[in-house]
Amino acid sequence: MNKKNSFIVLAVVVVALLVCGVTGVFANFQSPSTVLKKMAANMSKVNAKTENIDAELAMDISTASKKAGGAPTTVKLTGSFVGKVDSNDEKNPKMDSVLTINVTSPDFGAVSGTFDFKSIADATYIKVEDAHLPAFLPIDITPLKGVWMKLDTADLKKLPSGADSLASKITPEEKQQVLDLFKDQKIFTNLTRLPSEKIDGINTFHFQFGIDKEALKALILKITELQKAHASATDKTPIPTADEMNKTFDGVTFNKGEFWIGKNDYMPYKASIDFSIADPKSPGDSGHFVVSLSMKDFGKPVTIEAPTDAKDFKTVFGNFMAGLGMGAPTR
Repeated sequence: MNKKNSFIVLAVVVVALLVCGVTGVFANFQSPSTVLKKMAANMSKVNAKTENIDAELAMDISTASKKAGGAPTTVKLTGSFVGKVDSNDEKNPKMDSVLTINVTSPDFGAVSGTFDFKSIADATYIKVEDAHLPAFLPIDITPLKGVWMKLDTADLKKLPSGADSLASKITPEEKQQVLDLFKDQKIFTNLTRLPSEKIDGINTFHFQFGIDKEALKALILKITELQKAHASATDKTPIPTADEMNKTFDGVTFNKGEFWIGKNDYMPYKASIDFSIADPKSPGDSGHFVVSLSMKDFGKPVTIEAPTDAKDFKTVFGNFMAGLGMGAPTR
């Protein structure tokens, strides 16, 4: 698995820690125990099956110049995810979201895009609101803009990327093993209370934490063991080895993590983490990541409906590619 894939695996795991850790694992800390125990107790009582989610990602990746004495090239990526979730029916969860991505690089200029996503029952709906490609790709994407395209779950499972999630394959016993390890490894360290702050007008307790790299590695390796055990012959998802994880973590620095819990309802309203990755063998290659996740409107009703004018994704995209001279029109 190459360096980029290692970075991606680590970034995905860190985001998962934000989503899962703030709502459960922190409850195991004994200090400040009162706030965290009340949060855990309240989370189990509140029917938080619906919520609104805002997430942001800021990433700077610097690559050493191949020319002697040249300045490093820095790629900047920012992204935002705004959505709402309805999981009242656990067998039919729904999501409605907007994803915005902006990338700038001295090599290819600016690239940006805004995309709408809906996930309902056995279908995913995608719409390109806007997109700007680099100058060296003079492609007119107008035919794709503003069109809801429908992808059936059966089609997603055919993608060569391991689209079947691990969670759908492992046994209840294996899931419990991961949860137990998540708790036992004490991944989160140095929990400290900071001055209170308001999040969207809500008074919150504010805490800071650190991350134990060795404990995190143990958790990731356990998950990769399960991935290998359940991987199909056609699954091309990159799975890191223990040696690869050690090399990746050699250059990782977890700078700071924070989370905010409501003072009145003891619900988790925000979590963030700041970390850096450097290649020990190439000092000029490094990345700095800042990820934040905000949640609100727990348990409030949301309405998520399928687009009535959606068209088949394969048809729309097939015709688009045919327009570029890459294939025949799809009927």
